[in-house]
Amino acid sequence: MGQNMSLDPAADEAGYKEDKFADERVRKNFVSKVYGILTLQLIFSSILIFGLTYDENIREWIFDRPWLCIIFAVSGIVVYMILACCDSVRRTAPCNSILLAVMTACYALTAATAAAQYELFVVYLAFLSTGLITIVMTLFAKFAPCDITGCGPVFCIVGLAILVFGIVASIVSIFIFAPILHLLLAGVMVVFLSLYLIFITQLIIGGKRESISPDEVILAVIILYVTIIELFMYLLAIIQACFGE
Repeated sequence: MGQNMSLDPAADEAGYKEDKFADERVRKNFVSKVYGILTLQLIFSSILIFGLTYDENIREWIFDRPWLCIIFAVSGIVVYMILACCDSVRRTAPCNSILLAVMTACYALTAATAAAQYELFVVYLAFLSTGLITIVMTLFAKFAPCDITGCGPVFCIVGLAILVFGIVASIVSIFIFAPILHLLLAGVMVVFLSLYLIFITQLIIGGKRESISPDEVILAVIILYVTIIELFMYLLAIIQACFGE
């Protein structure tokens, strides 16, 4: 005959429950790995940011060398793109772990050198605001009934539109002093990144229409980490504009 079909509904139900339990266990292990690595990244980044911004002499040294931020940012983006675009690199140990560590260091140094350009209380407020937004968005993604995992194309289109706006704002700023454009861009980016946190968190946690494969721990980690670091940097600009002297 063709297919072997079970004639025992109880056995079929038991098999279904066993598969479902196995899938849930794999997903929980995946989530634990992702947030475990992310926690280590954020602890390292926090230590580096406060270590390089707390001492006035170090702050002044970094302030006089703004090109450091550009070097670290470009380096971080290059490593990020390698990990995000090259499946073979991302899934091969220990190369993926080494590149992840390098990317984390680059982005942490980018955030630290950027933070050194701001007053210390602005850095503290941005740090607390980033933590609060991240926690709230994560909880919302987990417990809210809405499912935005199918909105990937929307985020791509909006992201490209924001990129174009940012380029235009930068060009305009060359000829006209218009800080309001950069403040507007920062505000839009904070909203966009907050919603993107919900999107990527739902993909990681699973249980929705779309989800990230449990094999993609590195991919999930780098997306979450970079999103949080970028959120922190845009909040620096907004808080400085609102409360800075």
